[in-house]
Amino acid sequence: RSLWSMPYAVNVWSHLPLLPIGVWGMWRVSRLPGDEPLRWVWGWFFCCQMLATVGGMVYHWKPSDVSFIWDQVPRSAACSLFAAAFLAERIDRRFGLGPAIATALIATLLGGIWWLYSLHVWGVGDLRPLIWLELSPIALVATGAWTLHGHLLSRQDWMRSQLSFVVAQTVDWADRPFFDWTGQVISGHSMRHLALATCVGWVAWRLGSGSARRVPHNQPLPAGVILG
Repeated sequence: RSLWSMPYAVNVWSHLPLLPIGVWGMWRVSRLPGDEPLRWVWGWFFCCQMLATVGGMVYHWKPSDVSFIWDQVPRSAACSLFAAAFLAERIDRRFGLGPAIATALIATLLGGIWWLYSLHVWGVGDLRPLIWLELSPIALVATGAWTLHGHLLSRQDWMRSQLSFVVAQTVDWADRPFFDWTGQVISGHSMRHLALATCVGWVAWRLGSGSARRVPHNQPLPAGVILG
């Protein structure tokens, strides 16, 4: 439906909360200690999230192959970086350094190139590589949040953020039923954007907030210490 001459207006405007949340997340990253090794991975995460938000607004306003891939690639990149940040927090902090960040970005770029290639050759773009990257945080957080240590986000922070992400995916899959249940006021896809804002906002709020006990990155964890 159009609103103020803008087509698909609810889908477009439901992206808006993600923009200030992304800026807030970048500010939160800038407030982390200068020697914090995970500053870069979180900075790239919020940067890709904001690019995906702008791309999503453009795509819903004027759908096309170009605007679609602008929406999808940064979104998959943000999810890949989220997974890298989780691995850096819980397994090895090298997952949050330059080589790992570059790997996540290159993998996403290759997924976008594959989509364009398959679209050109078969007439239907193959999204599976990008979708797997997008869903990777769910599997990682679900299997490791309660058993592995972290220092910037607590285990509850990870689980709550992923709960919001799962809700976002669920209402998106139930797009048409949700539209009918709300009396055709808002669709599940539009609600997905708001649920994603909740997910990213929670991470931005809790990042380095002291919810998890801080351990200097150049020191091993003491025996018996459980973080978060």
